[in-house]
Amino acid sequence: MTETESESEPTDDRASDADAPSMRGRTILIAVGVSVVATAGILGLFVGALGAEQLTELVVFNLFAVPMTPLWVAGYAMAATTTVLVVLFGVVAFAAKFDTRSDEPT
Repeated sequence: MTETESESEPTDDRASDADAPSMRGRTILIAVGVSVVATAGILGLFVGALGAEQLTELVVFNLFAVPMTPLWVAGYAMAATTTVLVVLFGVVAFAAKFDTRSDEPT
């Protein structure tokens, strides 16, 4: 082994500085998504508690029925919100692949 090989810098597995804004943005989007899903669940608890007096079940697009209990409505609200966010974030990620000017400063 030569001296230059032994003096070489150790490899760093962390993301490079070029990836830092992308990782920060992704972390922010995940945090926003989690808070939106949690908020939908909390609102679902209230809607389920208040709506149980009016309806016994909620029919969704004539496909399935959700019982009007706080936990079922909260679960449905969280699942629906998660589905919408995953689709939206997926579309944005797909469109970002075709952004040819993403490396240019704004």
